[in-house]
Parts: sequence; C-alpha cells; structure tokens
Amino acid sequence: MAIKVNPIVLVGIPTLREDAPLSWQWHDAIRSLQFPLGTSVAWSRITGKIVAEARNILCQQALAMQANYLLFISDDVIPPARIFEMLHRHRTELVTGVYWTKETNPKPYLWQGQMQGPHEDWVFGEY
Repeated sequence: MAIKVNPIVLVGIPTLREDAPLSWQWHDAIRSLQFPLGTSVAWSRITGKIVAEARNILCQQALAMQANYLLFISDDVIPPARIFEMLHRHRTELVTGVYWTKETNPKPYLWQGQMQGPHEDWVFGEY
C-alpha cells in the first residue's frame, strides 16, 4: 500500500476535556507533526464524549471527507514528529503505538488474544 499522490489525513483528537487547556509540550508536538509532501491534513477534536464514542465520530468524519488515513492522537500522548511515517511504513490497514502500564514493573498494553493478559515477552521494535 503506497502513499498515493496528495493523500488526505484526518488527525483526530478524542478528549473528555472540554475547557481544560492541554500542555504546551502537547501543542508543540502536535504542531511539529510531519507528513509526506503534498498531503492534505485536516484536524478534528471531539470533546466531552467518552473516547470510544469520540473515535466513532472521528471515523465517520474521515469517511465523509474520503480521507485516506485517520491518525488518532490522544490528549495525553506526546507523539514524535515523524509518527505518521513511522506507523505508515508497516503497510497495513491498522497499526498502533505501544503503551505501558504505570506500575512498578511496567507491562506493555499488548494482548495475546482476546483478554488473555499482556504479551510480556514483547521486545521493543518487534512488529
């Protein structure tokens, strides 16, 4: 799946925060996002909804605008500037970053099947 000429990307930001400001670090990271030359980038922030509902709305918006890609960025994630390229290079229909639990011995939020616990043998860089 190659990037087509002049693709459309919707950057969707689901958040429960309606009035609370987001951090400067988050804003700096979002405004530093890089996309391939010629890409049209649209932005949509859905506030005041649970994340699953907000993501469904963002999916509907992406379909309505015939976006080629939908990039979800949560309001508590500081993405690297090249996140789109890093995810797209896997050439698959769905790809995600890895999140870690916030406990003394962190575990990746990667599941070994349907609700069978975390994939604790995962190695950084493994796909």
